[in-house]
Order: sequence, then structure tokens, then C-alpha cells
Amino acid sequence: MAALPTEMITEILLRLPVKSLIRFKCVCKFWNSIIKTPNFIKLHFNQSLISNSDRHLLLYDESIHSAELNDNHLSFSELQLPLSTQGVQVFGSCNGIICIANKTEIVLLNPLTKSHSKVPITPDPNSVKPPVRLFGFGYDSKSDDYKVLKLVQWCPRDDMGICVEVELYSRNNNTWKSAQVNGIGSMSVCCC
Repeated sequence: MAALPTEMITEILLRLPVKSLIRFKCVCKFWNSIIKTPNFIKLHFNQSLISNSDRHLLLYDESIHSAELNDNHLSFSELQLPLSTQGVQVFGSCNGIICIANKTEIVLLNPLTKSHSKVPITPDPNSVKPPVRLFGFGYDSKSDDYKVLKLVQWCPRDDMGICVEVELYSRNNNTWKSAQVNGIGSMSVCCC
């Protein structure tokens, strides 16, 4: 294998399914170093879009299942989640990454590689009633970053108005920041 140019090895690896790549990371340190680079991961993702390979559906009810599409055959498997499945919700998926959460944890998960990262939880504001939390998930191609949007609505005092706070999480920075809204600035608004 040492006689093959790196470019040729990379081109061959780019055409393999994710499951094979995961196994082939153990072949040698050199292949592992190629497969785990961010550039290779992006190239492989784009190649799978072009070739229409590695097609999976996510099915969500009380648990999350992956359905792999091969020709005219579906094979189902339950995903092993890195958090308690009680009250689990799916907030979105983008480029093969899904954002899932329960009442205490938020996780960004790649179901094919089983890699995941936990999103730090920010405390909810003090409220006389349980706050309402809404989440969104997406990919920012400009900064090459996955982001989670969190909107919290709460009541600071009994029937004395509603407050709304918006925060944005960046996976690259692993931080939450108050979201900036055009014309308003930092988004934390109370109405009485």
C-alpha cells in the first residue's frame, strides 16, 4: 500500500460506505489519519450526496430507529442514544447530524458513526410557572458550524407579563450566546 499515492488511497476511501470506513480506520495509522480529517469527512459527505449512497431514514416514536435503504430493501435498527430516552425529542437534522434532547440533556449525534457531542445546558430563568423551551437546529455554511437555537418563554411574577430569551449555541466554540436580532440587539424581552 505504501507504493500507492495518497491521492489515490483517498479517492478509493471516498467511495466506501461509512460503516466500512469506520472498520478501515483500524487498518493502519495512515488510513485512520486520512479518514478522520475534517476535509475528508466533507468530501465523503459530498460524494455520498452525488452517488446517492448511504441513504438512511430516521423514524421517531418512543425511540429512534434508522432505516437503511438498499435497492428495494429496508433494514431497521434502533439507535443506541447517548442519553436517557425518556421524553426524548428530535429538534432537527442536518448533513447527517441530528439534534436530540430530553429534559436534562441536548446531544448532537451522527447516527452512522455513533459519534456525539453534548451541548452544555444553560439554566432557565426563575419563573413562577415552568418555562416553555423551543429549540431549532441547523448548519451555518459561512462559519462551517452547527448551531442550536434556544427560545425560552417565562413568567417573572404571577400573571405580570411574559419574558422571552433567545440564545444561540455554536458547536465550534462550545458556547451559548444571547442571539442578536436585527433592530433589537440582544434578545431578552419582557412584556407586562
